[in-house]
Amino acid sequence: FLGPEIGAQGRDLFAQPFAGSFALLAGALVCGLIVFQFFREPARLVHADQHTARPLRAIVRTPAFIIAAGTAAIGFGVMSFVMTATPINMREICGLELADTKRVIQGHIIAMYAPSLISGWLINRFGLNRMIGLGAILFGVVVIIGLAGQQLVHFWGSLLLLGVGWNLLFVGGTALLPASYAPAEQFKAQAANDLVVFGAQAVAALSAGWFLFSFGWNVMMIACLPFVLAALGLVLWKSRLDRAARTATSSQ
Repeated sequence: FLGPEIGAQGRDLFAQPFAGSFALLAGALVCGLIVFQFFREPARLVHADQHTARPLRAIVRTPAFIIAAGTAAIGFGVMSFVMTATPINMREICGLELADTKRVIQGHIIAMYAPSLISGWLINRFGLNRMIGLGAILFGVVVIIGLAGQQLVHFWGSLLLLGVGWNLLFVGGTALLPASYAPAEQFKAQAANDLVVFGAQAVAALSAGWFLFSFGWNVMMIACLPFVLAALGLVLWKSRLDRAARTATSSQ
């Protein structure tokens, strides 16, 4: 709630529109800096088998890593691409009120994180592959709603589903990642995963505004489809690998 509220309340604090929003944001970051000073890093667990760790390029070539990092990167990339462009499109192109834009983004952020209260249970109940697949399907529905119109109801529907879909893809990919490395490899594997995931997010966020003004909202929606299909492909690949592993185990 606080982030979009800062943007709205700081809009007219100074002569330059939204300069006050950045000033309030700077204050929030200072508060975070103060809180972080109380953090004390716990003692690290040193693994005795560090010499057995594989090179990084061997880890990132494994199907487990590709599926885990790819799933989370697609989730973060598509979400950031659409979310960053939405308030610009709503306010600057469609002429909707700033209050409506703020509420849509607040609803989207809630939809991103609220499912985490039950996403672990859902994964245990229905399986990791199904939840990741559902996240990809929700992204597909986001595209359909986005192409259906550019009224407030369309932005509401697409951004809420975008948040839930991101949660399932990101949590699913994060849950898959430990299967791709041994304990001695965890730091290099997680660092590589973060580079892929948040690199995709950065590229998507930085290109969203340019893409929107260059090609329009509908083309943006269509541009998301290949990534939705790629996420579904990763899920199918993971399912096939699981079936092969079960077959090999039962035959032994």
